[in-house]
Amino acid sequence: MSQITQKAILTLALVIGAGAAGSAAAVAPVADAPLAATSTAPQAEPKRAEALAGSTPTAPQVEPKRADALAGPTPTASPADAKLTDAALAAPTHTVPVADAKLLEVTRRRALVEAQFAASEQVCYTQFFANRCLDKAKEKRRVTLAVLRRVENEANHFKRADSVDKRDLALAEQNAKSVADAARRGALPPKAVAPARANAAPVARAQSEHAAKARRQQELDAAKVGQRASNVAAYEKKQRDAAERQRQVAAKLAAKAEKARQAAAAAAASK
Repeated sequence: MSQITQKAILTLALVIGAGAAGSAAAVAPVADAPLAATSTAPQAEPKRAEALAGSTPTAPQVEPKRADALAGPTPTASPADAKLTDAALAAPTHTVPVADAKLLEVTRRRALVEAQFAASEQVCYTQFFANRCLDKAKEKRRVTLAVLRRVENEANHFKRADSVDKRDLALAEQNAKSVADAARRGALPPKAVAPARANAAPVARAQSEHAAKARRQQELDAAKVGQRASNVAAYEKKQRDAAERQRQVAAKLAAKAEKARQAAAAAAASK
């Protein structure tokens, strides 16, 4: 088959395909129209449809005030729970609540520093130069803890000074009250002194009992002195007797030794 014949056949096929597509397009609206007409259902009236459907159930609306009461109070963060910035920590302390907040923040940061150091230790142990890494971590912890210690000391110093000022103020108020009370009492007329009751006899009896008791005590002291002197004399006599006995024993021993020496000399001379 020649090339001209092939081109003619292709052209004819293209023309036939275009005609078939046109006829299909013309038939499609006619076929779809009955389907569209039959598929259209009669629409009910809006009011009647709502009546048939019934009222749609809706959730009961709660009043705003009642809803707030049921929900309860909204939790609010206290100033002490708020985290302080570095600038707030470095600023001078002027109130006790600020000092308390600083101390809480120092405690929180100190725990955080220790936790970070512990994590750094675990990381350093996995490295080749572990000692160098540990030294850097320790130096970082030391510097941070030194800063926190200065903040803690400043807050504690302010609290101590504030307590001292309050104590001085309370003492001054108490002294002023005491002076005012003394002045008020001085302005009052003196109280009448009640006459003493007749108690001369009991007083005299008490004085005599006291004097008798003092005399008995003196006698006991004198007897104790005499007894002490006799005890001393007896002790000294015992010491003298013991010394005499020792002297006699020593003399006897010397006499025995002399006799033994003489007997030994006599025995030697007889030989």
